[in-house]
Amino acid sequence: MSVESAQSSTRDTILRETATLFAMDGYAGVSMRDIANAAGITPAALYHHFRDKSELYRATMAHAFGSKMSDLPTVLFGEAPIEERFTGFISWFCNLMSTDVIYARLMQREMLDGDDERVHFLTENVFREPFKQTMVMMEEIAPNGDAHQLSVFVFGLIFGYYAFTPTRRLQPGYKLEHDDPERAARNIAHLVLNGLKSFSAVENAAQ
Repeated sequence: MSVESAQSSTRDTILRETATLFAMDGYAGVSMRDIANAAGITPAALYHHFRDKSELYRATMAHAFGSKMSDLPTVLFGEAPIEERFTGFISWFCNLMSTDVIYARLMQREMLDGDDERVHFLTENVFREPFKQTMVMMEEIAPNGDAHQLSVFVFGLIFGYYAFTPTRRLQPGYKLEHDDPERAARNIAHLVLNGLKSFSAVENAAQ
């Protein structure tokens, strides 16, 4: 293995282990020494790759979330009807939250515990584009609605469903099929689309 390949492999290991530690223990609960130990390297070797924890955080977020967003355009764009594209987006997001535990925990933890700088970084580098595209869809589905607030509701439904998972599994009426991301996506999309149709009808009647 070349020196460049070895360094790339080490960097990938660091980023993977850092994502897991941040997801489980939070940014403040993880030290550079913890990360070095998890990656199987010395702290000095870690600092060779990353100047400080802030730089490592940014690289970790880009590594953890960047690749996940790469297939987003194929979901949102195309000639399919807006309802189909919207349902496809919800399905994509539910599958992501359901199948990648580290991704889901890291996202939820940062939304709750991130300081202003980290939340700003996450917003700009991870959520900005999917949120903008959700607003575009909301403007098409409900032209008279508040696209920003409706998009917040959409994200809230998805995040809330998966954040509530440990509790909802203990609630009356829980079924194993409720964990199926495709089923969750269909129900969320159905709820939003039908709600927006009713909203549009009321708005049009009031005009």
